[in-house]
Amino acid sequence: MCNLDSHDSDAYLSDAQGRQVTPRITVDPERLEALSLSPPGLLSRGRGRPPKRTLEQEARDVHNRLVSLKMRIGGPGMDRGGATLVNDKRRRGLIDVDETEEEIVNVEN
Repeated sequence: MCNLDSHDSDAYLSDAQGRQVTPRITVDPERLEALSLSPPGLLSRGRGRPPKRTLEQEARDVHNRLVSLKMRIGGPGMDRGGATLVNDKRRRGLIDVDETEEEIVNVEN
């Protein structure tokens, strides 16, 4: 049975003409994205025990990953500056007259 395994290995590493070949390695795009989203501290470490991460650090990292994902997708989101709910074009379409509110109040009385 061991001989069969070595035969399969030889067949895998040689082409149709019997030449030795190096197998192509492909990376799954989802896995590549997951690796790029992981914090850089987890990929390479120095000597010794890694520093303990606090809940605040983990929450900040998760928030930063989600914000970067939203920015890549192009969807609406909030950052430290806040959210833009109404831009100038939309604001021009809104009715911003105080008299309308007073008329409605007078009708109810």
